[in-house]
Amino acid sequence: MAVSREIVRTFCEDCVWARTVFDHYHKLFEVRPARKELYEKVANCFFHDLRDILHAYSLLQFTKITDPDATSGHDNLTTNYLLKRLTWPAGVRIALEQKNAELMAFRALIVDARRKLIAHSDQRIRFSGAGALGSFPAGSEFKFLSDLQEFVNIAHNHVIGGPFRIDVVVTGDADDVVRALAKSVVADEYFQHDPHAVWANFFLDSKWFGI
Repeated sequence: MAVSREIVRTFCEDCVWARTVFDHYHKLFEVRPARKELYEKVANCFFHDLRDILHAYSLLQFTKITDPDATSGHDNLTTNYLLKRLTWPAGVRIALEQKNAELMAFRALIVDARRKLIAHSDQRIRFSGAGALGSFPAGSEFKFLSDLQEFVNIAHNHVIGGPFRIDVVVTGDADDVVRALAKSVVADEYFQHDPHAVWANFFLDSKWFGI
């Protein structure tokens, strides 16, 4: 049981990281599309690249979490490893199998992006003009994360006890970064317009206020 506890605990921590990476991407680039204009004004190329990096890395984490239990003879720490290699009561196993089936359904939509473009550079895909891989219906990534949370809760509750939140370390840091950028842009715009403006009120007349 001690080995199982360590496996489940470490797997849960990996799920926290996967959720954190996605939340950084989502908060920076998906929650408020109007932020795109701010990023273009501050550092267009940097934020364009950062968006692609976080998006690809999120998909990579989602596929890593749902990889087979082993690859080329090496064990992987994944949903499939927990399901196949640990011992579960019948009812718990059924619940885990159901959640894992839903996770694998989403994985099927993104795994080619991981195999052919993110973790490797498939020449046929690169030169075919086939377009971006890894597309999926809007909102299905949130269902994946919800299913992953349920899988984690089932495993953690049985082996260690109680649920385990995978969004526990998510903070408002991404929003804080955007607000800091907005304030710097507002300050530049305001003081260029009125060099004698009062600092305490500089943001009140800008479209960037409240972004």
